[in-house]
Amino acid sequence: MIYEFRTYQIKTGSLPTVLEKFKEKIDGRNKISKIGAFWFTEIGPLNQIIHVWPYKNIDHRNKSRKEAIEKKLWPPDAADYMVKMNSEIWLPVSFSPTFSERQIGPFFEMRIYTFEPNQIEKMLPAWEDKIEARKAMEAAGLPVAKGSDTAISEKDRSKKERLAANRKTANDSSNNDEPEVSNMHLQLEFDKKGEEYYNVISAF
Repeated sequence: MIYEFRTYQIKTGSLPTVLEKFKEKIDGRNKISKIGAFWFTEIGPLNQIIHVWPYKNIDHRNKSRKEAIEKKLWPPDAADYMVKMNSEIWLPVSFSPTFSERQIGPFFEMRIYTFEPNQIEKMLPAWEDKIEARKAMEAAGLPVAKGSDTAISEKDRSKKERLAANRKTANDSSNNDEPEVSNMHLQLEFDKKGEEYYNVISAF
């Protein structure tokens, strides 16, 4: 499984029109392969839309897009409102949530952490343990800590500090023209009660 994240920078004030253009075409596009997510930004880089497409593999992605274009089902007629377009392919980790119809949101915080080469595999077990613990707390109806430092043990705080140090090292390396980096893509989801919980979407 792969996930294509497509980020479009759009003209200021064009969001309602662009959303309407996508709405006109999405049902037809979903008949070929279903969209996984669609968001627009409110904090950080503004005037952006992000849509996520799950595929079995690159070949499935290429064939789906080709079929949609040939049948004139896609893309939406929104080219006049585009400023910049970016496409990324992400690979899921062992505990990535399955893209399916769920009642989540409506607000999502997306984070991308950059590490030194070959560090992702070393970092994932710590994330896996904590995410499972948070899921268990939610299932038991226990409160989940809000904010980055609430109810964090000294051991956990030490791990957070090491994470921060790793991120700083990676950033320093990238500033020194280090050509190869690793990335982890996190999604902070808010449920209907306003509780926070992390989902690691993918990593490469």
